[in-house]
Amino acid sequence: MHRYNPSIYGLYSKLKRLLLIVISAFTLQFTYAQTSYNDPSDNQIWAGVELKFDNLPKKLSLELGYQQRYWNNANDLKGHYSNVELAYKLNKHLDVITDYRLVLRDKGQYHRFSIGAQYDQKVWKVKLAARVLLQNQLQDYTDLINYTKPDESFIFYRGRLRGTYKINKKMDVYASVEPIFRVGGVFIVDNWRSQLGVTYDITKDLKTDIYFIYREDYAKATYNRYFYISGVNLSYKFSKPKKKQKIDF
Repeated sequence: MHRYNPSIYGLYSKLKRLLLIVISAFTLQFTYAQTSYNDPSDNQIWAGVELKFDNLPKKLSLELGYQQRYWNNANDLKGHYSNVELAYKLNKHLDVITDYRLVLRDKGQYHRFSIGAQYDQKVWKVKLAARVLLQNQLQDYTDLINYTKPDESFIFYRGRLRGTYKINKKMDVYASVEPIFRVGGVFIVDNWRSQLGVTYDITKDLKTDIYFIYREDYAKATYNRYFYISGVNLSYKFSKPKKKQKIDF
């Protein structure tokens, strides 16, 4: 029988109230304002689902993801983002990552290939994760704002540092920063993402992630853009089955 814990109950109540305030604020803002692709700032909503396969042999893991992104104060569906990620665990702390993403946007589509690595290390009660990626992107449409042409290939490299703190057995909070660099771009930093989020384990294998991203976009030659992104992600994990203990008779 679980005992009543007033501190945990109070934390849940505060998080619920905060979530309701954020949702209400964004709903009012999206209702009365609408931006265009040329505006210097935009409020967006990203919603996605993931399937994670940690039950593969030989230290491999597979992840399938799908996401929808709504731009122009969440009034317009801008694109469908699908990806396949394969990771291999070299040791306790280091993983090698490969990823393919197909994006179907309102203007056309693009393919993105990624390769990189992630290093995890726990410091005090915070789990730190440093990730580096090299990406090649090929698109089939013209983007006048970003000065891109059909069948043009771009190379990006990006580095992300994330810290995660466990509140209890089911809930984590995390924060991350991620500069993204484009080879041959207008500026050395194409855009910068700062993210804050909360994850909650609904069940042992089902998890939800609610987050906010402040993204500064420096890809334009004449002005910068600023994105305020509210997101939610639902993931399900297929874990490795537990080994059955042998019973001696």
